[in-house]
Amino acid sequence: MAFYPRGGGQKQFAEMAIPIVLVALVLVVVATQFMGICPSFLSFLCAGESVQTLIITNPSDYDAAKTFGTDISSRVTKITPVIDNNVQQHIRAGAITSNDYDLVILYGDSTALTTEARNEITDYVNSGGALIIVRGAGLNQMNTDGSISEYTFGWAVDDMAKIVKFEPACPSFTNCNTIGAVTVLPSDMSDVQFVPTQYKHQILTRAGITAPFKINIANYASFSGVTLVNEPYASNKVAWIEWTDGSGKGQSTAGFIAYDAGATGGRIVYLAYNPIELNQEDLFRNIINWATKAV
Repeated sequence: MAFYPRGGGQKQFAEMAIPIVLVALVLVVVATQFMGICPSFLSFLCAGESVQTLIITNPSDYDAAKTFGTDISSRVTKITPVIDNNVQQHIRAGAITSNDYDLVILYGDSTALTTEARNEITDYVNSGGALIIVRGAGLNQMNTDGSISEYTFGWAVDDMAKIVKFEPACPSFTNCNTIGAVTVLPSDMSDVQFVPTQYKHQILTRAGITAPFKINIANYASFSGVTLVNEPYASNKVAWIEWTDGSGKGQSTAGFIAYDAGATGGRIVYLAYNPIELNQEDLFRNIINWATKAV
């Protein structure tokens, strides 16, 4: 039987533990740098890496927007979200561009934008800012008196027409002006698939997506469906969402759209559904990193 002097076992354990701790620390540092993961107890390692984010929403979607911000921050990447449920009503020149926001997110189907808000968002993107639009956020137009316009419905309105080309995909022969007209609920979807079209796009390659895959939406109680959208440029459509409707007919829409807003502008990503609701964390992490030019 081996004999160790008093305290010798503790000394040997300490000598063995130190390399293990160092290896673990190196792995954590690599994760913070390349995977966007940042444990709170090592936040000092992520200094300068936080994505300063403004989430523009509306009063009725404020709680959901807070949950969305928390989900991103805790599950996807290190984000410091500022959530404003009144920006769409009073935004003025400089409200976004004068702050150091790396990313602006439009969230909530009921989020309406005034002409001033659209113009400020356009200036922000043209100055290099990143914009992510989730589902129907920003489709509605708010009049100066706070009412919702019955005649304007789309993202490419006012100055935003300079940076956005995609539009709601209204049903044939219908001049729709409501979110419901371009929304497909989970109850109307079966045999759902995620179908990439730009396999070499950084968002897909970094997420390791190399083939279409099925999504059993029954496993995701929070999934709220998709928004139908038209995008005129095929190169901007990175992936489709396909499904079978209640009548057994195949349907599809661009799952997400991604492109640069000019040589000196920022990047725009449109999401027809919320990837967080389907636990697509890697995909959404890479969407944020691509939009903010972190990759």
